[in-house]
Amino acid sequence: GKFDHHQADALKRENGITYCAFGLLWKEYGKDFLKPYADIELKSEKRFYEYTLGRYLAKQTAGEYYNVKNPQIITEANGKPVFKNANLHLSISHSKNIVMVCLDNKPRNFKKLSNHYKREFKSAMDFYEFWTLKEASFKLGCAVRDFSFLEFENEYYLTVTSSAALEKDFAVTNYLAR
Repeated sequence: GKFDHHQADALKRENGITYCAFGLLWKEYGKDFLKPYADIELKSEKRFYEYTLGRYLAKQTAGEYYNVKNPQIITEANGKPVFKNANLHLSISHSKNIVMVCLDNKPRNFKKLSNHYKREFKSAMDFYEFWTLKEASFKLGCAVRDFSFLEFENEYYLTVTSSAALEKDFAVTNYLAR
């Protein structure tokens, strides 16, 4: 049938690997399955999948592991997704083709984090500056060379430059340091 991946003319990915049966089903019906999780207009297919998969995973995890009935996610004015009817901390992150969701029902323990990372976090700001740099370095695949960190209305912004090529090619400036 249509979703039998053992056929001679089975659909292949760009890298030449044949889709498995679930991959064929997902390619056909995945977007329709995720549409109920798109509560805003998303302009690109990439952003659609990042946004909807993150919310789908968050809702499923909240329901299954934290017994949240009818988990609803709303977006705060600052853009952060939060559960409307559950006291859970939520973080959704994505990079390339990976979507990760973290949930916890306990507040952050900065003393424990300080011990784990062997550095003292005197405030949430200290921790978030460290964590944002750590995540940026991981995503860039190299150490962050230059950055500015600014707190604005209880939000954190980071400007990162990693190489001279990045600065030259994209005219990136470290404007927050001024």
